[in-house]
Amino acid sequence: MGASLLLAARSGDLETLESLLSPDYNQIINIDVVQTPPHQPNLSPPHETETIFGVTAGGNTLLHIAAQYGQPRIAEEVCRRECSLIATVNARLESSLHLCAKSGHLNVTEVIINYIVRKGGFEDVLRVKNMKGDTAFCSQRVVRYVLERPNLEKLLNDQDYEGNTPLHLAVTMGGKEIVYDFIKDDRLDSRVMNNEGLTPLDLSQKLNDHLKFPFNASSLIIRCLVDFGAIISPKRSDLQKRNRTHDLESEKLCITVSQSLAIVSMLIATVTFAAGFTVPGGYWSSNG
Repeated sequence: MGASLLLAARSGDLETLESLLSPDYNQIINIDVVQTPPHQPNLSPPHETETIFGVTAGGNTLLHIAAQYGQPRIAEEVCRRECSLIATVNARLESSLHLCAKSGHLNVTEVIINYIVRKGGFEDVLRVKNMKGDTAFCSQRVVRYVLERPNLEKLLNDQDYEGNTPLHLAVTMGGKEIVYDFIKDDRLDSRVMNNEGLTPLDLSQKLNDHLKFPFNASSLIIRCLVDFGAIISPKRSDLQKRNRTHDLESEKLCITVSQSLAIVSMLIATVTFAAGFTVPGGYWSSNG
């Protein structure tokens, strides 16, 4: 990406950006008038090739720049010209929505999400993970923006290729406040299971098993989910029932074994005591 285009995107200079992206920009007509007959007019190569697909050294597209610097007009124009850039990530695996979340420019967030809804097919962009494992939904500002707009309702229960909903991802990231914002919204279905058959509550319990502290984020998320009526999956219920049955059988077996060992111990003690009276030199022989 050339310096002129980068500066135009940063400053929100839409007219200059449109001019720089014009097919005729920076091409000069050269006509040779010295030689006879003169050569045909020809276009010289552009000094600085500009394209909508240009990126910075860090892999940022024009849409990333618009998101970072809060330029909704630039974002609108870029999406209109090439909406595929919505799904493009930079060198840190960040989409333009990641940068919106990071910088807090909700005006650009609105432009991008509206294009996602209108065009369709870009819903997974909201769940793309950067190098830190964060999605655009890791930002409470983005989450609340989506929750506040009725036309974005379908995004709330959309599942990614692993079957995870935004609530699953919020649980995975340990975002207590975001989980709370999601779960208190009646439109969100906390019963949805991912490809592993886990509901958000199942997932939070699974994550909590690895953390032994009583007041960690996972335990607070579990409490939040339970308080708002989240449930475990039927598969998980069957597993728990089977485990309880297995535990009961194991307990009965332990009791039986313990009783058997007690009887054996009593028999051994009785035999040992009796042997003391019958062997030569025992109690009975000494009395004789």
